[in-house]
Amino acid sequence: MITASVLIGLIAGLMIYWFYFKEDRFTFRVGQVEFDVENHSTASRSSIQDEVTHAYEAIMGAVKGDYDPASPISLEFYNQKDISFSTRDEVVLFKDNGHFLTVHELSHALLWGKEEQDDRGYWELEGLAIHLQTEYGDPVYPNYDVSPHAIMNVVKEEGMMIPLTKLCGTSMSRMLFQPSLESEGASRSLQWISYIESASFVSYLIEEYGMEEFEKVFNEKDSLQQMKEVYGKDAAELEEEWLAYIDQESYKLSEREQNKVPGLEKRRSYFGEIDERYIHLVGGWVL
Repeated sequence: MITASVLIGLIAGLMIYWFYFKEDRFTFRVGQVEFDVENHSTASRSSIQDEVTHAYEAIMGAVKGDYDPASPISLEFYNQKDISFSTRDEVVLFKDNGHFLTVHELSHALLWGKEEQDDRGYWELEGLAIHLQTEYGDPVYPNYDVSPHAIMNVVKEEGMMIPLTKLCGTSMSRMLFQPSLESEGASRSLQWISYIESASFVSYLIEEYGMEEFEKVFNEKDSLQQMKEVYGKDAAELEEEWLAYIDQESYKLSEREQNKVPGLEKRRSYFGEIDERYIHLVGGWVL
């Protein structure tokens, strides 16, 4: 015979299962894209639809060029913390700091470019995604709504800056943005620096020269040469301009902002373990 307390326990268990493990499938359209959603999270259908609609409209409203995104795009939402990722027609979102990286990952899918082009620069893809996430999305990795310029000043002061010739080149791109985890702390710190630096540099290019000019570099092969053709300056000249631009009082990281970036001090503790072949030597720039 089932007692009242057992029955209450069963009902509570079913409710927990329903809210945390249910799978909800639905479809909706925004603009020219149909989204097929698998919701494994506790977010409601309406909140997901509102968030995706906002992200789509912000991304497509920010860019100036013509893009031909896939349709349908598959979206999966999960409560747990893990690494979100995207392809041209699939976006898988996990929570970070209690939020989804919706703007970041959806920008990758919507602005994918030429379908079979796998050698695009990571710096421009990730830099633009973080720029858009910071402008229009929730506070998530890597800068948690703090200006990437402010965090970049910390990286620079620590002597951990990656030369633009390496960041925007192709020979080290995968090692910087998708490093091995042989030394997990140092590798993840190097990856974080790559993301922060890309975000700051891309934001600078957009703020100083405009989105339309940046998009002439975005999704193109040999971005170092493309930058020279578009901006009339090589990487060393642009680097000098960019560092001067962010070296102003308004871009100094405050104590309050430091507290908004989870794990900042822990990442800094691994800086000394990063191989010097990736960075400027402390005490002098090596271009």
